[in-house]
Amino acid sequence: MENFDSEKEQLEQIKSWLKENGLSIVLGIVLGLGGVYGWRGWQSHKVDVAEEYSASLASAELHLEKANYKQAAVEARQLLVDSEGTIYADLSRLVLARGEVEQGKLGAAAEPLQALVADKESVFNTVARIRLAQIYIAQSKFDEAEKLITQEADNAYAPVLEELRGDIELGRGEYGAARAAYLNAISLATADADNKFLQMKIDAVPAAE
Repeated sequence: MENFDSEKEQLEQIKSWLKENGLSIVLGIVLGLGGVYGWRGWQSHKVDVAEEYSASLASAELHLEKANYKQAAVEARQLLVDSEGTIYADLSRLVLARGEVEQGKLGAAAEPLQALVADKESVFNTVARIRLAQIYIAQSKFDEAEKLITQEADNAYAPVLEELRGDIELGRGEYGAARAAYLNAISLATADADNKFLQMKIDAVPAAE
């Protein structure tokens, strides 16, 4: 009897607890399921948005390839607004910069690249620094270019950065330093790299005095 009474008391306690907390349990289950399905819906939404951004980027790049610079810029700027904070915004800035460079508008090209350079978390930070450095070299802003290439970067970019260093020194008239940088760029390049253009640069460097 003692065991029966104990079990009966336990059952009554459980029933009482469920009466007091049952609604919370049900709500928790509903909210939990809603979270699962809500997360799946959100993931699906993100895929749809990513596909939309990707299509917009492809369209802007296609216009760029066809030298439809005005339309490429319109679409890239709209994508930049719509996708701010994502990788597509970074890519749209690169498209904008390339379009301006191809039109010879170096000053305008620098602006979207500067935004990427300022964002240290962007996966395109080093690419933007390289492209901005190229613009500064073309504008004879050698000190500004040098600051960009001396910042930390992945070793994969080492040959390009050394080549830019050579361009900077060549622009300054430091021919010995330019030649040394170009040679170093070749030594850092992978075995299958095509260094023909770089070798042409070396051959064209005037003899150091």
